[in-house]
Amino acid sequence: MLFRIDLKIFLFIVLFYFTNQIEIYAMIMFFAILHELGHLIAGLLLGMKPQKIEIVPYGLSISFKLMTNDYNKKIRNGNKFELKKILVAISRTIN
Repeated sequence: MLFRIDLKIFLFIVLFYFTNQIEIYAMIMFFAILHELGHLIAGLLLGMKPQKIEIVPYGLSISFKLMTNDYNKKIRNGNKFELKKILVAISRTIN
């Protein structure tokens, strides 16, 4: 699993600090990370493996590995893999 931090986040922190809005930025980042953790938990519960987690200036970005076995299952079992991806995407409305 790849973990990456975008260095532009430090520019955002400095910008929000000098405009006296660092608390607002911290709150936005907290809720964005909480939101993406919901996707991560849903993906893990459905048996998907995270490939890359990135911290970017506007929150967190998570992508999952696409296993060839899942695509083979998709061909055999209809759209079961697509249903997993939809459930991970819907988990954001549950947060």
